[in-house]
Amino acid sequence: MNRIFYVKSVGAMFPIKSKNGEEIMKRNVVLATWECRSGDSGPYAAEQAFAVDLIGERAENCALQEGQYIVANLTFATREYNGSYFGDVRLVKYVAMNP
Repeated sequence: MNRIFYVKSVGAMFPIKSKNGEEIMKRNVVLATWECRSGDSGPYAAEQAFAVDLIGERAENCALQEGQYIVANLTFATREYNGSYFGDVRLVKYVAMNP
């Protein structure tokens, strides 16, 4: 999905263990956009937010700031862990927009 988003939240970095036991940094970012929905009174705009985890160098080099507008590509996947499935939103690439 390619879309214009605004950065709703940029979390602090914190350490996690990788699959091979190494300590790496992780940061959570919330990106939001507006989408058109239909209701009993007709169409309206509603915020749609996506939580994205940045890991390793992407977390450490993250230059996103709250309130900033970006054009971004998100992909959606599932992953399995111990027989349970989880949704995974990935920030593939982005570019900052100039006001």
